[in-house]
Amino acid sequence: MTSGQKSQVIGNFFDSRWNAYRDFLNLDLLNHKKLFQQLATHIQMYLPKDYAFLDLACGDCEPAGNLLKIHPAKSYVGVDIAAEVLKLSFPNLNHFHGQKTLIPLDFTIYLEQPGESFDLILLSYSLHHLKTEDKKRCIENARKKLNPGGFLAIIDGMRLNDQSREDWLNLCYNYMENKSQGQCPESCKIVRAHMIEADIPEEGREYVRMATEAGFS
Repeated sequence: MTSGQKSQVIGNFFDSRWNAYRDFLNLDLLNHKKLFQQLATHIQMYLPKDYAFLDLACGDCEPAGNLLKIHPAKSYVGVDIAAEVLKLSFPNLNHFHGQKTLIPLDFTIYLEQPGESFDLILLSYSLHHLKTEDKKRCIENARKKLNPGGFLAIIDGMRLNDQSREDWLNLCYNYMENKSQGQCPESCKIVRAHMIEADIPEEGREYVRMATEAGFS
């Protein structure tokens, strides 16, 4: 399966199974609240008030929408290959009065296209779907789209040093299942099957290497 074909398969999964992923968001099984609070702190510390925000694999834009309530941006661009899920984003962005653009496209393709630059580029729970060489190219292309002083925020699962993919999958799933306290057993099964089929997490030190080689400090 080519990278493009896999991206479409993943897009189809989220289009057809978004309710399962929505359960994970509602129950905060992926720790979105804590991680986005940390991102909000970084925005306040490092970015101008009129920052430009690119949200890759944005889903229904709820996490980003909540962030924009705290730190409104000058502009927001959301990119996601799951076109049906992207349509659900409008209520989550109603409060945002800056320039907003929603693009139904594979985010790796978007990054390869010439165009505007940004102060914040967010990759949230999406990079792990790519092969190693595609992750590296994605980070390199994101670097090219950043304004001076801007930053790339990657929120994702990653393996511990020398941890196997199988051990990582089991650890993640057991954590999420325990945290859910039996509130969404069917959604857990659906997401687990997706993880087994699609997730290719790297070790944390590998992401550091990729970022360093792309020019991040």
